[in-house]
Amino acid sequence: YMLAESAEEREHGLGFVDFANKRNIPIELQAVPAPVSCAEWSSPEDVWQSILELEQANTRSLLNLAEAASTCHDFAVMAFLNPFHLQQVNEEDKIG
Repeated sequence: YMLAESAEEREHGLGFVDFANKRNIPIELQAVPAPVSCAEWSSPEDVWQSILELEQANTRSLLNLAEAASTCHDFAVMAFLNPFHLQQVNEEDKIG
C-alpha cells in the first residue's frame, strides 16, 4: 500500500511542478518533515490514524491553494486543482 501511495504522491508532485513551469510560477521546494516516529505507534490503528492526519493536512493545503486561486481569479489553477480535491475525498474515505 505505502509503495503505491508513494509513487502516486510523486506523480502528483511532478504534475504540480509541470503545471507551475507551464505558467511560469516560481517554485520553492522545501524539505518534507519526517513522519511520526515508529516508536510513537503502539498499534496498527495508530499508523492508520497518522496516515489519515497526513491526508487531512494535504486536503487543507489544497483548499488553501484553491482559496488563493479563487481570490486571484486564477481559473486555470482552480481547474488544475479540481481533480486533486476529488482524490482527497476518496483517499480520506479509503483510510478513515
